[in-house]
Amino acid sequence: MALYLTNISALSAQRYLSNATNALDTVYKRLSSGLRINSAKDDAAGLQIANRMTSQIKGLMQANRNASDGIALAQVAEGAMDEMTTMYQKLRTMAIQSANGTNTSLDREAIQKEALALSSEITRISQKTTYNGATLLSGANDKNSILQNGKISLQVGAYANDTIDINLSQGYSTYQTITTSLFGDYKDPSDVVLNVQVIADADYLSEFDSHDDISAGIDMANGEIKISATQANQLLSGKTASANITNGTIAAGNLAISKEQMFDLIDGSLKEGSLGNDFLKAVYGFSVIGNKVADTSTNVKVNSLQIDLSTAKSSQAAINNIDKYIANVDGARADLGAIQNRLESTIRNQSNIMENTMDARSRILDTDYAQESAALIQNTIMQQAALSMLQQANQRTNLILSLLGQ
Repeated sequence: MALYLTNISALSAQRYLSNATNALDTVYKRLSSGLRINSAKDDAAGLQIANRMTSQIKGLMQANRNASDGIALAQVAEGAMDEMTTMYQKLRTMAIQSANGTNTSLDREAIQKEALALSSEITRISQKTTYNGATLLSGANDKNSILQNGKISLQVGAYANDTIDINLSQGYSTYQTITTSLFGDYKDPSDVVLNVQVIADADYLSEFDSHDDISAGIDMANGEIKISATQANQLLSGKTASANITNGTIAAGNLAISKEQMFDLIDGSLKEGSLGNDFLKAVYGFSVIGNKVADTSTNVKVNSLQIDLSTAKSSQAAINNIDKYIANVDGARADLGAIQNRLESTIRNQSNIMENTMDARSRILDTDYAQESAALIQNTIMQQAALSMLQQANQRTNLILSLLGQ
């Protein structure tokens, strides 16, 4: 048997002992931390994949909380609109009551007071309904509103721009609801809001007692609106209109009133009880509150319009238009209800995604305790065996010394 100074057996045993010790170190880390990957060297690719999954899982968790917040916000807004609908239903019932010929002017005055109170409360709700202290239904983008360009954007996904928008740009004060309901379908200011047949004064007088009082003399039979030439000129007071105009005077023919012109009638310099106000009252069943509404149609006071039930004619006009107001608010409520259902579906879907992603990440990242327990036993035995062999291999140097007579 050859004996060399270099103890190859000891070196080999030492190498195997080192391998077993390193393997045990890895097993101890995995068993104590619960993670299969404790550093990038354990599984570089697996670490990247698991971290991407972690980002998605954490993002989905927060996104679901965001969606739940969005449901709560939509419920606040929808609850306020529910109360608005109740008040509009009450106003409609009052309009039917006021339209009845058994009422005196004093009776209608009492009805009108309640109508004004309800209109004011609708406006107050639209201005004061808040979520976490921020206004929801005013339609404004002021510092106390959470609206951005009239919308609330909910981040409901784990990645950028995965959003659902809630559109509350309209605003729901009495003024905003009335104007949106009546003129909201007209996109261009030049779009015709109202077609009016202008009748020569003499022909109009033969049919009506007076052509000065629009509220009393207006003819709305068969859905057609007829006024005298004098009324038309007083109504528009020099404003440009699509009609037969001779020397600045509107003659008999057809008068087309645009959205912009109608806002001028509501807005400009209308005085309470003016001819223009009587026209609005007779045709639409609302009237202007106060001495002056505003200077421009974009800056009308939020409580500058009220539903007018002061006469039987205005009450008749109000009945049909209140139906439009109710439909307008109900349409917004339907949108909010659909958003709530959508958000609930989003939460359910993302909870499923999150559950399965966590399952996949667990297989990559988490410790398999059955496997590591077996590895612990195996490497412990190998370490002890390698240590024993190293001790025996180190004894071989004694044989060389014995040959030298030591």
